[in-house]
Amino acid sequence: MKTHFTNSVRAAFAAVISILVVSCATPQAVIRMNPLSQDVKWNYGQAYTSDTLNGIVVEAAFEKATRDYTIFNIAVVNLSNMSYLADPAYFTFEEQNYDSVPPTIIRALDPETMLLNIDKEVSQSEADAKNLAVGAAVATGALLATAAVVAVSSDNDDDVHYSNHRYADPDLLIAAPLIIESVDNNPESYVTETDRRREFWELSTMRKTTLEPGFKIEGKVIFPRFEKAAIYTLKLPVDNKYIEIPFTQLNFYP
Repeated sequence: MKTHFTNSVRAAFAAVISILVVSCATPQAVIRMNPLSQDVKWNYGQAYTSDTLNGIVVEAAFEKATRDYTIFNIAVVNLSNMSYLADPAYFTFEEQNYDSVPPTIIRALDPETMLLNIDKEVSQSEADAKNLAVGAAVATGALLATAAVVAVSSDNDDDVHYSNHRYADPDLLIAAPLIIESVDNNPESYVTETDRRREFWELSTMRKTTLEPGFKIEGKVIFPRFEKAAIYTLKLPVDNKYIEIPFTQLNFYP
């Protein structure tokens, strides 16, 4: 009996250890991306480097890598004598591969598409909240109707014990119209995080802009996170050629 108990404890202990081992989270690499060029200008800890083609100047610096994204601060300056469309969706990173393997192309996220998707989420959230409120109102109406039927039946039956009657919850009767009113008057109250995301994409990122000669635009350009330590070349099309700024990625592990 004792042996059986000991074996059970050992088996349980081994199972717990196995679960802990399997569930241990592996930390993500801490990423830094340094420009390969020696011509670098520093600003608040960020190394900016640049390239010029046909009067279009691009200055770029790595800011940080989050769990999902790699973020760059980029400026585009038009020193040509013609207008130029600066569109962050045109930026790409090309991962340098070897052994004649085609390069991996990583495209920047388009702020206009991200804003559209966020607005669609907000619209759907507002509709879901109002549908929930309407459902509560319908349920309240059903409870009221049930209570009225029970009350009428009770008036016609002297044997009914009133202590057994179940009437509509007065708190629910009050809450339903208040839910609808709160949704109509403050539809943003439940999308605070969504509002913050929209503000970031609207105000912090580089937005699609036609640059006239002598004008400049700057902002954050967001890419999917790069996991592999390699050489990545930032590219932007100008006419039929590309501005190219190479960076090397270093991965550090805790």
